[in-house]
Amino acid sequence: PPFQFRPHSGAVGPTNHLAAAFMLSDSIVHGLTLVHAPALQYCFMLCQIGVCMAPLAENALICKLRDIPFFEFFKQGLVVALSTDTPRALHLTSMPLVEEFAIAAQFWRLRPADQSEL
Repeated sequence: PPFQFRPHSGAVGPTNHLAAAFMLSDSIVHGLTLVHAPALQYCFMLCQIGVCMAPLAENALICKLRDIPFFEFFKQGLVVALSTDTPRALHLTSMPLVEEFAIAAQFWRLRPADQSEL
């Protein structure tokens, strides 16, 4: 299809938003509350529905970096990707995605193979 549905879902709020996103979306942005719904995590993994996470935005707006389940999702086999969210407001350089990768690599000690997979 020419368009894909990729809503912001699971940043905050009840998990029924994630259930609706699971049924309707090609991928989602944020997905933090997915950590509270293991059955939905499994569904997202089986159906290979991607979860785009922006650790710097989530750290600034929602929760601390240590509470972001990015690496947990990655280790469990969910399709996760790093992305940016509001880059002009939250990032310090002209390359916000590089900042996201640098922070993730340092904080979660990502190996070169992990970085390549992402």
